[in-house]
Amino acid sequence: MKEITDIIVIYIACKNEIEAKTIAKSLVKNKLAACCSIFPQLHSIYEWKDEICEETESLLMIKTKRVIFDKIKDEVLKLHSYEVPEIIALKSHQVHDKYAEWIQEVVNE
Repeated sequence: MKEITDIIVIYIACKNEIEAKTIAKSLVKNKLAACCSIFPQLHSIYEWKDEICEETESLLMIKTKRVIFDKIKDEVLKLHSYEVPEIIALKSHQVHDKYAEWIQEVVNE
């Protein structure tokens, strides 16, 4: 493994698995993501408009390149149902060489 700073993982909470799949398929089809993983059910507790809310959501995890974050954000905002969707990118410090090469090959800039 070597140090890789161009690969990021983006987390997006979605209202359900259907929405997560719709976003994931669009990102992969448009070569904005190499891979998307969906955690179909998680329990979220958060404050929204001065109320404590509890919801069941799906978590979308996207593997991609840092340089196209804004393109991904724009695509997600077109497809996401939330007024303020969670779109959080985490930088990778180390990535398996072959996996990083695959992401570099698959994702367009």
